[in-house]
Amino acid sequence: MSIRTLAAIAAGGLVMTLAGAPLSPLYAQESTSVEADAAIVREVYTRNLVELRLAEIARKKSTNSSVKSFAERMRTDHLAMHKQVTSLVGQNGQPYRVGLGKMETQLAEVKQIEKLSGSQFDQQYMSSMVRHHQNNVSYSQTMANAARSAQVRALLANSLPVLQQHLSLAVQVGNQVGANTTVATGQNPTTQNPTTQNPTTQYPAPQTQYPAPPTQTQPQTPTQYPVPAQSAPSAPAASETTPVSREDAKEFKKDSKFVREAMADATLEIRLAQVAQNKSTQNNVRQLAQWLQGEHTAMQNRWLSLASRNDMKLKPGFGPRHNDKVKRLEKLSSAEFDRAYLTMQIQNNQDYMEYFQKEGQATRSAQVRNQAAKDLTMIRQHLKEAKTLGAQMGVDTTAALKARNYSAYKNN
Repeated sequence: MSIRTLAAIAAGGLVMTLAGAPLSPLYAQESTSVEADAAIVREVYTRNLVELRLAEIARKKSTNSSVKSFAERMRTDHLAMHKQVTSLVGQNGQPYRVGLGKMETQLAEVKQIEKLSGSQFDQQYMSSMVRHHQNNVSYSQTMANAARSAQVRALLANSLPVLQQHLSLAVQVGNQVGANTTVATGQNPTTQNPTTQNPTTQYPAPQTQYPAPPTQTQPQTPTQYPVPAQSAPSAPAASETTPVSREDAKEFKKDSKFVREAMADATLEIRLAQVAQNKSTQNNVRQLAQWLQGEHTAMQNRWLSLASRNDMKLKPGFGPRHNDKVKRLEKLSSAEFDRAYLTMQIQNNQDYMEYFQKEGQATRSAQVRNQAAKDLTMIRQHLKEAKTLGAQMGVDTTAALKARNYSAYKNN
């Protein structure tokens, strides 16, 4: 699958239609639940396509036998997952649109990796695999509890052990080629000392039937960046997965502007963190960025879950003002980057904190207010850590806050 094919799908979406016999009332109800989980299905579908494309590139470009073997395993497993998603859609007996929406971030990363060669390619590909599978494990853990449909929950739960194994293998091979394999402590991948490994990693046979998921442990943040327990990513409580009344859903949709702003902020921070992990030459800056990416991915997933439960269409993305921030950082040299990134983190999180304090608590929906309050706790911690590291790197916090333009924060 080429970049052009991925871009075409991203622009127009993919409609999968499998005609079936008339549905029984019970099966029709499950089909409706699957449609309510459209954002989750779309996200899983997109992630599998990206992994398949990167695996295809690695199989062709890498000259390292372990990397090539890893890529072959990724191709086999993610193709099986991809078929499960398309089968799930077809089983529900009606046309079901699985559009990928905007994929600028994913396509940009694929293009960047494809330009590399030799050891640089192997290191960047394996670093991406570690990061991707950390996110994939976290997403599956969260959404396996949040999805309405039993079929979607089973899809996510059954894929989790495979993704955890992918993460373990990615760390193992990444260590061999000198990639960045820092993993959040809660992910617990099994690694070996690269100096004692065989030249070619031996992989267990791909699983055609995924085992039942083990007892889940939630990802934790790196010890360098502790987060208060109440704000750490966790599986939704029972009250967060119960059906939402029409009245509650109606109130939720009245707060759609705030919800979309929160989603835009989380999406921006994920993108900025990805840029920082690629451009920064400082380990502590990259570690902060990796932690923030995990935090905002969890935050993004919770808003997606809430929107899905309230039948509100929501997808990751942001507008031109946020896009300008990304472009400004991408243009900087390595020497300029670290201070600029930390300055932006201080400014952004101060903006988020003020917005969530004022607008978040003024929303009509109790669901939105509760989630905004949880996010606010995380934002305060992010601001604290950005200021601490910024001071170490010579950033003038007072000057950074005076220079921010809060009015430009709206309509991102």
